[in-house]
Amino acid sequence: MDKLQSIYELRNLLRQVEREAGLSNLARVERDVLLAARSLCLAKEKILVKDCIQNHPLLERVAPEVVQQAITRLFGLGLLVPADKGYPGSYVVQWELVESLPRLG
Repeated sequence: MDKLQSIYELRNLLRQVEREAGLSNLARVERDVLLAARSLCLAKEKILVKDCIQNHPLLERVAPEVVQQAITRLFGLGLLVPADKGYPGSYVVQWELVESLPRLG
């Protein structure tokens, strides 16, 4: 099997898993912000700082304005909320809501 075929199969599998997880109605950058948040939450105390999200390897080639737009959209969906600790630019992910997102085809 050639490398392009392998990449295609991996991407196709990833799309299926994202659909099953309820992420298929989010833009790619929104999914990447959530995935970056998930990996950061494993390393921290479930509080995310915007600068850490922006500097995550999944988002290193994404303009800061685009990351901010994704964060704003995730706020609008209720998936991100301001952290109770009152740190400016810090968020908490509402993981229980991710699974309840409406699924597309």
